[in-house]
Amino acid sequence: MRLSTSRAGSLSSWTVVFALSLSAVTALLPATAVADAASDSLEQARAGAVHFRAKQVLEAARAFEHAYRLNPVDPRNLRYAGRAWQEVGHWERALSLLERYSQLESKPALRQSIQPRIDTLRATKPRQRAEQLALATVRFPQGKLEIDAARAYERLGTEADLNRAVKLYENARLWATSSAQQAQVDTSIDRLKGKLIALKNAPKGPQTGVGVGVVTPPVVKLEPKNDTVGTLLYVIGGVALVGGAGLGTAGLLKGGDATKNYEADKVLPLAQTTYKGDYAAYESDVETAKLMNIVGFTVAGVGGAVVLWAVIRGATSGPSPAAKTSWWVAPDMGGERSGMVVGMRF
Repeated sequence: MRLSTSRAGSLSSWTVVFALSLSAVTALLPATAVADAASDSLEQARAGAVHFRAKQVLEAARAFEHAYRLNPVDPRNLRYAGRAWQEVGHWERALSLLERYSQLESKPALRQSIQPRIDTLRATKPRQRAEQLALATVRFPQGKLEIDAARAYERLGTEADLNRAVKLYENARLWATSSAQQAQVDTSIDRLKGKLIALKNAPKGPQTGVGVGVVTPPVVKLEPKNDTVGTLLYVIGGVALVGGAGLGTAGLLKGGDATKNYEADKVLPLAQTTYKGDYAAYESDVETAKLMNIVGFTVAGVGGAVVLWAVIRGATSGPSPAAKTSWWVAPDMGGERSGMVVGMRF
């Protein structure tokens, strides 16, 4: 009976010792796993640094992201990943990672040092981000960024942007290996085509852009109006100015020729002279030349005054106050008013 009791007590002691040992080992397992994860994270971060120095920015971005997932306690890998994604051209993803880093970083100096980069990315417009991402799909085809780029264009919402998104989804379908990926891409393409149909069938005029809430202002087309009076002034004044100047110039030439011939007659034999000694004929030519000169330049002056009147009229009057937008330099017979543009707006 005593022997049985001793054996029972010994068995109980060993049971307690084994239980304590098992608990200790179990407690050590999480610590070992954490240490392994930290080691793997450091290895991935080092690989990311190597890739970044080699300008393999896509590989660097993914390595740094993997390093953060392995060890979320250290937020620095978010910063490195965001920097690499910015170099890739995925500015939206870069901004998201850098903002997350700024929230997790405990050191104010480090948060302050990354803020200018965050502000720069925030200042970019959605179209800039979409275009950069589209370029990244060409520079880094192995990155399979077409779906992200397509979503960026889809958010812009215009017909051209939706068509661009469809093409990007179609490119994504080329590398979609699983049936689930293909189904996702096909669903997205069908959705975009539905938006395009709705956009084409939408009533014209002020309307909200598809998916972006942007109001498209109506296009106001101004119908040209002919100014009959202004046109007549330009025609009459122009003809008088050109014709009068021509007549006056012809008078100058005629008078000059008459004087030249008369002077030549003084030294030439009578048979070779122009006026044959008829001084009255010479005076008649001179008087005719003077008359042509006076009449021609008078008419040209009147024509110039008429053109000037048309200029002033076109610049100071019109069908509406809004029409008075500039001075004029050349006739404009098809606009809302006659005038001559000189490029000065007021």
